[in-house]
Amino acid sequence: MRALEKDAQFTAAVAQHRDALYRVCCAYVRDEADRQDIYQEVLIHLWKSLDGFRGESSLGTWMYRVAVNTCLGWLRREQRRCHLLEQAREEQASAFPVMSTGLESRPDEPVQRLYACVARLAPVDRFLVSLYLEEMPSAEIGAVLGISEGNVRVKLHRIKNQLREMLEKETYEPR
Repeated sequence: MRALEKDAQFTAAVAQHRDALYRVCCAYVRDEADRQDIYQEVLIHLWKSLDGFRGESSLGTWMYRVAVNTCLGWLRREQRRCHLLEQAREEQASAFPVMSTGLESRPDEPVQRLYACVARLAPVDRFLVSLYLEEMPSAEIGAVLGISEGNVRVKLHRIKNQLREMLEKETYEPR
């Protein structure tokens, strides 16, 4: 592929899928600065691997897949980093005990409660929910995740039940 063709194809594809790709990042990362970083990393991976796109799926599906894999890799690196930080905190906590106030901030809005529950889902389940909320067809979600359309519907049903149970178990006191 010539450089100008690649540049034009990349620009058009990113323009068409920009918001959806960013929402994929939002499904995995809470911090806005980290979202921007991971979004940039997604764009870099897309650019580098565009020549390898074989056309076995739609360009949009392939872009989602690259975004998911990039986000999952970032999460693995973050989990390793957080694990090391947690070990260091535990070592410090034994030397310097911290008193707890017992006050926890709890969201009052039902939508915030739902988002909090979605954030506690496994990364792949969070991503599946985000694609569902994008109104992506089950067949395409399956292609992005590498599972069958039927499996997508079963997973969505289970996730909805899991979220319903989480919301029922949550006890939020008014402020």
